[in-house]
Amino acid sequence: MKDWVDYILRLLFYLIGKFLMLLLVAGLLMLSFLAAKDYMNVNVLVSDGFTERANVILKDEDTANLYKIYDEAYLNRDEELFGDTYDPYIIRSFVQDVDIAFKVIMPWQSKVVIRVTEQLDQIDGEIPEDQRTEEMTEDDIVPPEWDNGIYDVTLQRYESSWKITDVELIRHME
Repeated sequence: MKDWVDYILRLLFYLIGKFLMLLLVAGLLMLSFLAAKDYMNVNVLVSDGFTERANVILKDEDTANLYKIYDEAYLNRDEELFGDTYDPYIIRSFVQDVDIAFKVIMPWQSKVVIRVTEQLDQIDGEIPEDQRTEEMTEDDIVPPEWDNGIYDVTLQRYESSWKITDVELIRHME
């Protein structure tokens, strides 16, 4: 009788051990999935945010889309949005490269800071012919170069989505 009870107890401990191992693996897979989902959401948001911001500054597009991506308090203090550097120019296109550093974002994090490198080159545009003067040189007719840089971008989780709450310039790039 004792052998039979030992056999049942060993079988139960074996099954419980396997079940706990299965739960552990399932938990790690779920955690990995949620972390990857948050990273991809943040990656897409930051990339779209920088592109949309450049479109507003360069092409004078509507700022309505920015309020879906950026926090309103940040937009109100973003000096470039209110600047007039590119106002006289008609910008046809530009090439932008936004490189986002990898960062593990845990599902319980509500705030994250990510390092972003933005490089915007090949701005195709000019001052319209009717606004040109004879004193203007070729350099005056084409738009100035973009101020490329490396940034620390702070994002805050609002319910189930993220918003950019701050963009801090770390250093300028050439």
